[in-house]
Amino acid sequence: MNKFLTAAALATASLSASASLTPAYDTFGTLSAATFGGTGISNKAVAIDTFTGRNLIGQSTGTITLGLTATSRYANQPSVSNNGAGVFYATAGVDKTSPLSILDQLATWNLDFYIGGATSSNPYVYKLLVDVDPSAGENFKTFYLGANSQDSWNLGAASLELLGGYSFNPTRTGDYSVVLEAVNMFTGSVAGSTSILVDVRNVPEPASLALVGVALIGLAASARRRRG
Repeated sequence: MNKFLTAAALATASLSASASLTPAYDTFGTLSAATFGGTGISNKAVAIDTFTGRNLIGQSTGTITLGLTATSRYANQPSVSNNGAGVFYATAGVDKTSPLSILDQLATWNLDFYIGGATSSNPYVYKLLVDVDPSAGENFKTFYLGANSQDSWNLGAASLELLGGYSFNPTRTGDYSVVLEAVNMFTGSVAGSTSILVDVRNVPEPASLALVGVALIGLAASARRRRG
């Protein structure tokens, strides 16, 4: 994530009692134009929405693209997989590889967003809504983004927590709903939107998996002895 959050000028909160969202987008796949503000960040599994941008009098200004994905924070962190339909599977835990500050509690995974094709004549506000509480229901924080911006964010970054007014625990498991939308600043109507769900789970460490394997082998051997 960028040191200075130039894309996020303000964060506000809203509450919803609904269950975790069902991902919605136009296409799911590669978004070749996206770097997410870094190098080596995968753009192969992106929930993409495209829509025709309009100016104040309704004339077309071209295609605007919105993209969302979730990725590992670094290559040495557990991989983030997906079901090919907007649901991502990440591993709970703290990444202490290179904290941005002593206040950070960084997750092993990042949220990545992309906004492209906007013009100065588009009357849109771009919002990133993030459910920061993986328990039942949704607790959205709304971050306001700049047009034609992209970045890779970690919800455990202290700077984001300060903007959003929340406290993030990367060891918690559950579902994180994420929505990226373009909203007409005059009418309040949503011109374009894409959304994903990040399912964070506990995954046994390799040593634990090895112990499970040894236990299964022992049970199998015992069963063979009993049959004999």
